[in-house]
Amino acid sequence: MALLVRHGWWDRLQQLMRSLDKTADAKHITAAVSAFRRAGKYDAAKEGLLKLEDIPGLLQLNVEEERWDDAFLLQTAHSQLKEQVYIPYAKWLLSRDRFAEACAAYCEGGRPEQGLAILQQLADNAVTQRRYADAAHGHFQLATEALKAIQNHPASMTAADRQAFDMFSRHYGVAEMYYAYSIIQAAAHQRFKTVDDSTLFNAARFLLMRVLGRDTPKGIAISEALLALAGQARAQGAFKLARFAYSRLQALALPAAVAADVEMASLMLRAQPFTDAEVLLPICYRCQATNATLNTQGDFCTNCGAPFLRSFITFDVLPLVEFELEPGITDTEAQALLGEDTVSQPAAGSRGVELGPNDAGGGANVLRLDDEGGGAGGFNTLGLSSGKSGLLDDPFATQAMIPHTPIRLGRAALRRLRPGEVLTCSWPNPALPKQWFKLLDEDQPVVVGPCGHFFEAEEFEMAVLEHGQAPFSRLPVPRDITAADASMSADLGAALQRSRPSMQQGSGKDLTRQWPGL
Repeated sequence: MALLVRHGWWDRLQQLMRSLDKTADAKHITAAVSAFRRAGKYDAAKEGLLKLEDIPGLLQLNVEEERWDDAFLLQTAHSQLKEQVYIPYAKWLLSRDRFAEACAAYCEGGRPEQGLAILQQLADNAVTQRRYADAAHGHFQLATEALKAIQNHPASMTAADRQAFDMFSRHYGVAEMYYAYSIIQAAAHQRFKTVDDSTLFNAARFLLMRVLGRDTPKGIAISEALLALAGQARAQGAFKLARFAYSRLQALALPAAVAADVEMASLMLRAQPFTDAEVLLPICYRCQATNATLNTQGDFCTNCGAPFLRSFITFDVLPLVEFELEPGITDTEAQALLGEDTVSQPAAGSRGVELGPNDAGGGANVLRLDDEGGGAGGFNTLGLSSGKSGLLDDPFATQAMIPHTPIRLGRAALRRLRPGEVLTCSWPNPALPKQWFKLLDEDQPVVVGPCGHFFEAEEFEMAVLEHGQAPFSRLPVPRDITAADASMSADLGAALQRSRPSMQQGSGKDLTRQWPGL
């Protein structure tokens, strides 16, 4: 055998190996396999390992030759060898700058700490290079990995689950802030205008409501957000808000030229009224209270405490109010109950026509026109009759007027809700329940993205057509799923999850912000 190896007579060595007994001559077959591997004779080495029934050796051969399809096929039949495939595969991906896929491979191979370290380094590098949209995506992926670690229902979380949730909340919040700041940064430094004025105004307000009085993530310059807010506030008639922004800027250490401009703009602003345009004041869709243009305590209603649910393209407030299910009602049962007791009535804020029996008796049919507004028989923005018993008979409206308490609906209330005015948000982690929302304006279709954020249906479709991927999450969107296909009650995130690429392609999973019971 040594003579055959010395002269490179590989065909004769392979014939000799075939004549050996796998039990009695295992030592010689192993030596032949080693010689074939050193010589790069993959097929001959594979034949010898198959004869020895050496599955770990065969797997190692496929890894050394970078034959990943064969390696994964073999690992599928022998799951105990997962680490021997995924860890070398992750290193191979790293050598080709495929970092997201390498992180997923490390996690699949039982070394999530190494995968998280890669994602954290990528996010930090993006911040250093001022690629804030990429930094937002990196923290979104970190939040995704933290979400996977939650094992129990939010009402019965363990210490490990709570730690994973805290990590998810931290990274998800940072991702949102970097995403908003990327819009401000692009508007300030790009030569051509790529951001709508209202989007820039809303993004600046959203970011400042998150960072003022709190720890600011690395790389985010509050001065740039304040400058963007001040300029847009002046242009749109929010003079009180502009004064606030300029006063904050004057307290910062700015370049001399910028400080001079701020000082001049602040002096010129004194000629304007100390008010904000009413059209810019956000209205809470839960309690109908009018809020200030900027709440330094956070992005929520100062009257009832309900968070403002924004579109993560334009950062406009969407007509959504979250509610919970009463204990004992499953998601499946709730979905089946929707619309069972609904009657023909006009949508919220619309002019309706109702044809029915005369309540006064006599058996005659009457035609009643419900006018728009708050008159008798009208409908308010909660979609409720403002007549004598409309408000008191609707559990949703009754609970919505009680501040700082969750809205919980039972079976009777769910039967009265039309399926078209209910939006659900479900997540891939089976331990996490669905979130339920009531859409108060059915003329404004809303969809849930794979990232857990809400979007107006038309703007979501336009963003997907423009960029070829979902906003914020950067996940691919199937061609057969469009905004027209996703109705107001459609769970677009679940549809995307079902059609998502495999782990080897480096895809993530959906996220949520908060769950009942936390």
